[in-house]
Amino acid sequence: RKSGRGPRRSNNSNRATDNSMLTTEDLQKRREALALELEADAAGAGGELAEAMTSISQAMSMSTPRSKQALQEKFGIARPDTDVRALLINPARWSDPSPIMNEASFSREATSSLFPRHVMHLKLTDNYKAFAFSASKRTNSSRTEFVISLDQDSEGGGTARGKGSFAGRVRTNQKAQEWVLHDDSNDPYGLRTGQPRRELGLIVFRKKMIGPVQVELVIPRVRKDGACAQFRPSAPEESMLQLYKAGRTDHMFVLRGHIIVAPGHPVELFHESPPQKGQIVFRARKKADGSWDMSYMHPLSAFQAFDFLLSLVNNPVTSALDVAPKEDAPVKANTRADQLKGVGADGSKAPGQFMNTSTLEGLGDAVYALACQGYKVFSGLYNGTIQVWHMDRYINLPSGSKPEYSQLKGHDKAVCALLFSDRALISASEDKTIIVWDMNTLKKKQVLKGHKNRVRCLAMHGRTLFSAGNDKQVKVWNLDNFHNTHTFDAHDHWVRALACHEGTHLISGSRDRSVKVWSVGTYKMLGSFDAGYDVYTVAVGGGFVYAGCADFKIRVWNMQTMQKSYMLIGHEGIVRSIMLDGNNTKLFSCAEDKKVKVWDLKTGECVTLFGHLKALRAVAFDSPSTTLYSAGDDARIKMWEIRTPQSKSSTS
Repeated sequence: RKSGRGPRRSNNSNRATDNSMLTTEDLQKRREALALELEADAAGAGGELAEAMTSISQAMSMSTPRSKQALQEKFGIARPDTDVRALLINPARWSDPSPIMNEASFSREATSSLFPRHVMHLKLTDNYKAFAFSASKRTNSSRTEFVISLDQDSEGGGTARGKGSFAGRVRTNQKAQEWVLHDDSNDPYGLRTGQPRRELGLIVFRKKMIGPVQVELVIPRVRKDGACAQFRPSAPEESMLQLYKAGRTDHMFVLRGHIIVAPGHPVELFHESPPQKGQIVFRARKKADGSWDMSYMHPLSAFQAFDFLLSLVNNPVTSALDVAPKEDAPVKANTRADQLKGVGADGSKAPGQFMNTSTLEGLGDAVYALACQGYKVFSGLYNGTIQVWHMDRYINLPSGSKPEYSQLKGHDKAVCALLFSDRALISASEDKTIIVWDMNTLKKKQVLKGHKNRVRCLAMHGRTLFSAGNDKQVKVWNLDNFHNTHTFDAHDHWVRALACHEGTHLISGSRDRSVKVWSVGTYKMLGSFDAGYDVYTVAVGGGFVYAGCADFKIRVWNMQTMQKSYMLIGHEGIVRSIMLDGNNTKLFSCAEDKKVKVWDLKTGECVTLFGHLKALRAVAFDSPSTTLYSAGDDARIKMWEIRTPQSKSSTS
C-alpha cells in the first residue's frame, strides 16, 4: 500500500487458515471478497496497488474509478471483458493534439527449456502493470523463430484457442538482418486454408550500417482512428518484404533509428511521415537491474514494439545492448531536430565545446605528421624538416605572427610519421629511414635503416617499435639496442597505417583495402578485415578497430567477434588521420575535405571543426590537457581546447 496507514483487517482475518476443508466455491468467494476489499482500501487511501497483475483483465477488475478513467483516456478500455488482443495487437490509441507514450517493461526469464523466455509487462497506470506478452525461441538450420503468446504460463507459446491466448510469430534468417512479424498462421499464402496469414511488420538491419547501426521498422500504414492497411499475400512477390525491397511502400510506414551499440545506451525510432515526422515513437533502455524500460506510441502496437526490442537483443550485431550498464541514467525525450542540434537523449550537448585557441601560420611547407606531449607539438613537413613548438606560448596569437620554434634536420624527404616517448622523438620518412632523436640535445640518437622504400607509419609499445611502408613489410625494432628483430610480409600493397593494442596485437592497414590483426611475438595473422577501399589510417581501443578509408568513411570492427560493427559517416574527402582519446570514448579524425571531426563513441554525435584552407593530413590529441591539434596542406597548425559555454574565447 502506498499510504502510511496500517493494513486494514478483513472480516475474515480471524478465521482459521486451514484451507484443506475449503471447497472451490469457498475459494472463489474469498477471492471476490478480497478483490472488493483491496479496491475499497485503495480508493480510500487515494492510492493503488503497486504490483504486477497476471493479466490486463485482472488489473481492470481490481482498478479504482480513478484508474479506470486513466485507462479509458490512455487505452480506450473501461471494462474487464475488453478484448485484450485489440489493445495489444492493434495500433496504440491516437490522442489529440498528439499521441502519448505507452510505457512497458521487458525482461528475460530463465525457464526449463534450452532458451530463456522474454516477457513484456504493460504499465497501465503509475501503479498497475499487467502481463502482455511472452516470447519463446525456436530454431532450425535455416531460420530462427519466436512464438509470441498472451498466455503467461505457457513456455511453448501455443495457440490455445478458446482460452484467449493469441500467438503471433517473428521469424528471421540466419544472419538476423531481416525479421518478419505475422499472425499465428502457418499458411503463408493461404494454399492450405484459403486464408493467407496477416503480416504485421518488418525489421530490417542494413548490410551497410550507417552511423553507427541503421535499422528500419516497417509497419502497415495506420490512420488516426486505428484503421490500418492489411497485408495478406497470396504469392511471395506480394509479401511486405518483397514490396519493401521493390520500393513499393505506399501503404507502409517506415520508422528509422540509428543505434549506438553500448550498454545502457538508449534505442530510439523516429517517424518519417506527417503528422509525426521527426517524432520519437519508440524508446528503450537497458537498466542496471537487467530489465528494460520501453515506451511506444501510435502508430506502433504493443506487439510491434515488443518484437522490435526482441530483435535487438537477439541480433549478433546489436546484442551488446542487452548488457546491463553499471548505473541507470535518466532519459529525456527529444526529436530528430534535437539530434541535428547536437542535443543527446540525456539532454547533454554534443561531444565537447572545442574552441580554436591558437593558429600557427606560414610553416614553410605542408604538414604530413603530428605528435604532441602536453603543449609541446612536433610537426613533420613535406620538405623533411621537423619543427618543435611550445603551443602554450602562442594562445590567442595574432594572425600573421611568426612564433619561434626549434628545427630538427635529418631527413631529405617528407616526414610521414612521428612518435614521442621517453624523452625521444621517432620519425619516419619517404627517404626510407627512421631517426630516433634525443630531445635533451635535439640531436640524432640513431638512424634505423632496412626498409627498401618509403616508410609511412610507426607504432610502439614499451621499447618495441614497429614500422611499415611501401615495401609492404612490417619491421620490428628493439629500441634498447636498435636492432631489427623481426621482419614479415604483411600486405599485397603499401602499408599506410599501424597501431598497437596493449602490446599483444598489432593492427595494419593497407592500400590493398584490408586491415589485419597480428599477434605480437609470433607475428601470425589473427584476422583480416575487408575495408573495400584503400586504408589510410587506423586506430585501436576499447575492443574495436577503426580505419579511415578512401571512400570518406571510418569503418569499425569488433575485435572479439572479428566482425564489422558499424561505420562513421560524415567526411567528404579521404580520411587521412584518426586518433582515440585516452578513455576510448572520443575519436578524432581529419580528411581532405578540410574538416576536423570529433566523434562521441558513446552517443554517436559528432562535432565538426572548421578553419583549415586545404586538405588535412594529421591530428594529434593530448589527453591530460584535453588539447587537439590539426594540420595539413595549408601549412598551418590549429590548436583546439575544450572550453565551457561561458568561455570568452572565440573560434578562428
